[in-house]
Amino acid sequence: MGVYTYDGTTGALTYVTAAGLSGPAPCWVRVSPDGNFLYVVDTANDSVSVLEASNPLAPVEIQNLQLDDPGSPLSDASPATLSEGFEEGISPDGTFLYVLSQRSTTDPTMPQGNVLHGLSIGADGQLTETVPDVKLSLPLGTRPQGVVVF
Repeated sequence: MGVYTYDGTTGALTYVTAAGLSGPAPCWVRVSPDGNFLYVVDTANDSVSVLEASNPLAPVEIQNLQLDDPGSPLSDASPATLSEGFEEGISPDGTFLYVLSQRSTTDPTMPQGNVLHGLSIGADGQLTETVPDVKLSLPLGTRPQGVVVF
């Protein structure tokens, strides 16, 4: 994940460094309300990377959590799994992270994969999947989008 500074006057971005992530295909990023942690959904394996960012110019990964029920790897999209994280949202008080995983195959024999995950955020920023997944029963071909948390 790239780290940049931003010039508020000119709008110029300046590359600083790259923060290493253990999950493949980092996609969606959310910042904790206190600004000390970053949550990155790793789409290709349905996991979430947590980065400690008290020094925002040098975030460090402290956890990679594999979400429950990712499904088996797909032969048509290796190394992707049946369910891939695509969206996330943090509760305003910073105690929960919600991740929406989408079904990642068009194979009608595998209808599962659309799942809403509820993760507890600890004081140390790390995640635990303590809330049971909500499996979304949707028509084949449906890929839910967006997470709103209030």
